[in-house]
Amino acid sequence: MEATFADTAPLKRQGEGTVRISAAEWREIVMRTSSPRIDEFRQGLRLELLRLARHEDDLAAAEGAEVPYWATCPPSVLGHRTAAAALRAEADRIASPELELLSA
Repeated sequence: MEATFADTAPLKRQGEGTVRISAAEWREIVMRTSSPRIDEFRQGLRLELLRLARHEDDLAAAEGAEVPYWATCPPSVLGHRTAAAALRAEADRIASPELELLSA
């Protein structure tokens, strides 16, 4: 029989050390964090983060377009691109409830 997501018992962080939680506690955590309202919130938050990332990309493109091709891009272009990458990474993390449960 193959183990499902709810059957695996990961490590739970407590201060400096870690302890293994029981499968029953893990199932309770999965059920508690998988309600439709929480899923809707996560999806909405993920979409907003992706919208903000697109906006940062647009700002980087607009600022970069104002600079002649032979000139160095201003540092703000790199800043906007870095912000966009960080927003996308956070959106990906939010889309994965397994990672959120392990970091709680």
